[in-house]
Amino acid sequence: MESIVTTLASFWYLWLIVFIAPVLTAVARLLKPKVKGFEGEKMIQLHLASLDKRRFVSLHDILLMTDRGTTTQIDHIIISTYAIFVIETKNYTGWISGYEKSKEWTQTIYKVKNRFMNPIRQNYGHIHMRALDHFMAWRFRPPRRPAWCRCGRKSLP
Repeated sequence: MESIVTTLASFWYLWLIVFIAPVLTAVARLLKPKVKGFEGEKMIQLHLASLDKRRFVSLHDILLMTDRGTTTQIDHIIISTYAIFVIETKNYTGWISGYEKSKEWTQTIYKVKNRFMNPIRQNYGHIHMRALDHFMAWRFRPPRRPAWCRCGRKSLP
């Protein structure tokens, strides 16, 4: 009996792999969407950094308080004399389907379907917030233009 315990103890690293690997895999699956979202936002931020600094001001990852007392996060705000552009970034792969006025859109990857909030409606809520008015506090109010970006190999029309 003692030799079995000694043998098992000598292979402690195998026990570590057997019990820790599934936990790490589960954690990685939970964090993957957040990491992909962060990567997409940073990719768009890099593109926006190439805008003429004399004509455009870029703000990123803005957290605002809503009228209901909750918070909302705006990925990117571009301020110019032409307009204020409020950009919502999505870093999704697969087939994306949905209508402009639908509450949710669907992502399909190999027959697996996931629903997510319609980014057009989400962004509409951002541009019509009083909190955004207070945040901007400009003497002139250029028109606001909603936009959303899909990161990846292909772009939508």
